[in-house]
Amino acid sequence: MSAEAPIDPVATGNALVAARSFADLPAVHTLLARLRNQGRPVWVTPDGYRPFWAVTRHAQVVAASSDNATFISSRRLNLMSRLQEAAAFKGGERYGAVLRTLVHMDEPDHRDYRAVAQPWFNALAVRQQMGSLKELSEEFMGQLAARAGADGVGEIDFAAEIATWFPLRVIMSILGIPLSDLPLMHRLTKTLSAPQDPDFSVDTAAGASMFDSIPEFTDYFLAVIADRRRAPRNDLATVIANGTIGGAPLGELEAVSYFITMAVAGHDTTAAAMAGGCQALAERPEAWARLKREPELLKSAAEEMIRWVTPIKHFMRTATRNCELGGQAIRAGEAIAMFYLAANFDEEVFDAPQEFRIDRSPNRQIAFGFGPHVCMGMVLSRLELTTWYAEMLSRVESLAMTGPARILESNFLGGYKSVPIRFRLAGGQVNGSSI
Repeated sequence: MSAEAPIDPVATGNALVAARSFADLPAVHTLLARLRNQGRPVWVTPDGYRPFWAVTRHAQVVAASSDNATFISSRRLNLMSRLQEAAAFKGGERYGAVLRTLVHMDEPDHRDYRAVAQPWFNALAVRQQMGSLKELSEEFMGQLAARAGADGVGEIDFAAEIATWFPLRVIMSILGIPLSDLPLMHRLTKTLSAPQDPDFSVDTAAGASMFDSIPEFTDYFLAVIADRRRAPRNDLATVIANGTIGGAPLGELEAVSYFITMAVAGHDTTAAAMAGGCQALAERPEAWARLKREPELLKSAAEEMIRWVTPIKHFMRTATRNCELGGQAIRAGEAIAMFYLAANFDEEVFDAPQEFRIDRSPNRQIAFGFGPHVCMGMVLSRLELTTWYAEMLSRVESLAMTGPARILESNFLGGYKSVPIRFRLAGGQVNGSSI
């Protein structure tokens, strides 16, 4: 593919870092397609941010993700302004002065810390969640069905009332966190993951405001750690609280960061895929009808929802040596931003990527990342999606959007604030016809 005209490094960089860009999907896909068409990483210099290489090709994201010796996480994990970085570093060289999660870590720490909770997210352990996921799906389906009238037709904001809470309930149950703290967890996670969205931050210019929830998170989870060390239970909180690295307990920063990772990544990503998947199906009645006829397509449909939404928009890495990526020379110390949303719509990998196809096969989406840092909870996320949509397919005859979706303003962890739908329960009719 021939390269397009040169990219303006400032204007393009400003668009890539702007949270509002990712709330306008047609515009951001146009921008990312233009970057992909350059054929190699593009150097951008946004105002108020350190410069970086924008990596948008699927093959290049996979290559960088696979080489954790050359491209490390600890120096720069995600796009933050210089003000945000100052708040995060607090004068230290390492990124993790405020947080040190699994995704901040390089080897061998990443491998060792990941092993603490990994057994709770392998396929066998996740399958043991089937019963509780089915019960939860029935409970939430009951909430949806309660909105229907005598004719079986009802309206609900699927994102705000179903998708936001379902995965949060799942991860809180696995952690062993009381449901009474559900609103608190929702507020704290959104403050951290979407600090520039006006619905979740009082300071969208975002200096230290990105980390406003950290002290409250820390106090909360330190209490949980103390409790589980006094009285262990059969939950993930106990595993983290009593985890050891090299025979020593997890440090306070690492333990709290572990909990924060589970609370944020454990629900926001699945919530985004659930909500965006519902929007895609509500806008395509033929796809919903086909899924009802061919429920065996549910797994591939869930995979397509994940690709379509790509909840985590990017992660960053820093080059440890002079190297080459996609034909572009990159110097030691320079940062790359791997845009998964761009990679998951790469025309060289996906046939007609702008089409939502419930039967897409193969589907080489990398929304969960790739390589050693691939998402630990991806098996659980897939199971949540298929369990919920199996329940919804059995109870809902048809779907339609009643207004535009509202997308979270975030350049990092995206999601949906509103997906307003009208639904008709199986057997319900309006004047003898479906909605």
